[in-house]
Amino acid sequence: MSASAAPSVSTGKIGNVPVIVLTDPASESEAQVAPLAGFNCFRFLRRVGGHWIPILFSTDSEEALRKGGTGFGFPLLFPFPNRVKDGKYGVRGKTYQLDVNHRTNHIHGLVINREWKRVRTGVSEDRGATVTGIIEASDYPDEILRQFPFPFRLTVTYGLKDGQLAVDARVENTGDGVLPMGFGSHPYFPIPILPGGRREDCEILIPAKQYWELESSIPTGKRLPVSGRLDARSFRPLGEETYDDVLTDVIVTGGGSSCVVRDPRAKMQVRIWADAGFREWVVYAPKGRDLLAFEPYTCATDAVNLNARGMDAGWLELGPGEAWSGRQEVRLVDDDGRASALPDAR
Repeated sequence: MSASAAPSVSTGKIGNVPVIVLTDPASESEAQVAPLAGFNCFRFLRRVGGHWIPILFSTDSEEALRKGGTGFGFPLLFPFPNRVKDGKYGVRGKTYQLDVNHRTNHIHGLVINREWKRVRTGVSEDRGATVTGIIEASDYPDEILRQFPFPFRLTVTYGLKDGQLAVDARVENTGDGVLPMGFGSHPYFPIPILPGGRREDCEILIPAKQYWELESSIPTGKRLPVSGRLDARSFRPLGEETYDDVLTDVIVTGGGSSCVVRDPRAKMQVRIWADAGFREWVVYAPKGRDLLAFEPYTCATDAVNLNARGMDAGWLELGPGEAWSGRQEVRLVDDDGRASALPDAR
């Protein structure tokens, strides 16, 4: 590999918000991460046919990056992905209260809008250009430990190599008791993939055989067979459908599962893969917005409360000194599944 084609890491700014830029010249791809915005990889692009194609739905707003949260990029959800009903949860017979931040519930955990203060970068042969962020519960005594008194360390590494964005997460229990947890992400993908296409012509693939029945976005506890718009085990057109659903009984092959959006006009696909530790997929495709989210979770929405009712919802408890790790990958490919030889984007 020549020096000019070697992956690299640099720094930049959106307004006055510092960002880390990962570059992979060999695949003409770039990713940008904002530690201030919950360590969100808010931009991922690939150059094809002389044009930069946004793989993640991005933002150029300094205000949005300062605020953090959802709506763009690759938000990280911990220790609760999605909603906790009424913000209440119990662990080993004791009840705790989270701040209500979405209608009557708590949503999306406690790290999504915090600055990750420990950041390191690097370049290696096996992982390409990388940036690693670390956040600990003790970094935010009032914002995190007040609501979730369970010490933890969360480490996430973004790696860019061969046009693929890899996301490695590791959770460590740094306390003396159990660490209850669920982990997920909320990546947003623009649709259509290329200008000139139509949202309704895009097709989706979701490798799941069941879904959680929801009431006001909270699982009732029933798991039902997929049918109709929720049966996307083979490609189905998005059409005018909207989604905000939790799917489970995931079909695992090769150590993980993939959700895919395909743009027939562009003859391109965006694939997100998650290892077998991610047992649920949330699919979000709102009306009137040219984006969708495929969200891999280790557990269902409100899993902590489903678990308290004796249901297997994927809720985890780590003992002192124990750790959990998981991996996700995002890639733009052509309709034959190849990352190389993409069609001309002009």
